[in-house]
Amino acid sequence: MTNIYQETDMPKAIAYASRAADIYHQLGNKYSEAVALYILGRCYQESGNYQQAAYYTEQGLVLAKEVNYPNLLAQLYVNLSNVRYHQKKYQESETLALAAKSKDSTNLEIKHNALLNQVRNNMYLGNFEQSAKYLDEYTASIQQLATDEYQGSISNLEAKYETEKKELQINALEKQRQLYIWLGVAIAGGLLVALAFAYIRYRLAVSKRKLAEEESHRLEQEKQLVAVQATLDGEAAERSRLAKDLHDGLGGILSAVKMNLPQMNGDAILEAMDVTRLQTALGMLDDSIQELRRVAHHMMPESLLRYGLKVSLSDFCAAIPIADFHYFGDEA
Repeated sequence: MTNIYQETDMPKAIAYASRAADIYHQLGNKYSEAVALYILGRCYQESGNYQQAAYYTEQGLVLAKEVNYPNLLAQLYVNLSNVRYHQKKYQESETLALAAKSKDSTNLEIKHNALLNQVRNNMYLGNFEQSAKYLDEYTASIQQLATDEYQGSISNLEAKYETEKKELQINALEKQRQLYIWLGVAIAGGLLVALAFAYIRYRLAVSKRKLAEEESHRLEQEKQLVAVQATLDGEAAERSRLAKDLHDGLGGILSAVKMNLPQMNGDAILEAMDVTRLQTALGMLDDSIQELRRVAHHMMPESLLRYGLKVSLSDFCAAIPIADFHYFGDEA
């Protein structure tokens, strides 16, 4: 908060810095307390209160010497050197500037501040040669800083160029890799489509071959059924013809013989034995006619020809006392 208000509201910055120093003092954190005292001294210095600035900076120096942190000591020394310069204590400011440089010569900000104080202090002390020497050292350091910064800028630009170059190469390689990936995916997709198409064609060929085989098998079965049906029709026709021949041909002849035998019995004179034989022959002839009709009926029942299978089977089972006839399904 002190750094924020240091640019806009110095009293608040001083209050926050003082509060921070008190808190760190209570916690026993000497390093942080020394930093807070250094900032508090800077705030009083910027507000023109050099007496308070010197007081808090000297307190910070005591703590910094205890923790022995070179950079913090150098900052406190150069800050106190600035305060003594404004208090016109040039010799003390010179001594403090030398102390700051001896503690940390790597921090250019501290080094330049100390050299500037040495230039000004020696001018007021009348040591013009020494002042000129520090001025030359200050100028050389500034020039070296500018050169180092320039070289650093060049190095940074080169590093940035190399970095961007590498990033471009990486992006190009990444795009190339993505292109290869997409090409691989496209090729793999094309192969999958080709395999799927080949598989579908194979399945269609198998299905066509299977259908052809089934059709061939069906035609073969139809041929067999036609042959069987033709055989059955032939057998049925033969049975019908044979039954008709037995019934109409031989049956008619036997019936005519039966009709003529009784007339012979009436016109001829036969002995008793011959009459008996004739009666027996007539009985056997009658039985033969009945047997012939029965055989002809069984070979091709008239009811089957006239009324169909159901009526024919029903008539057949009716002649068998122990048989029961049951019919299911379409009569056709």
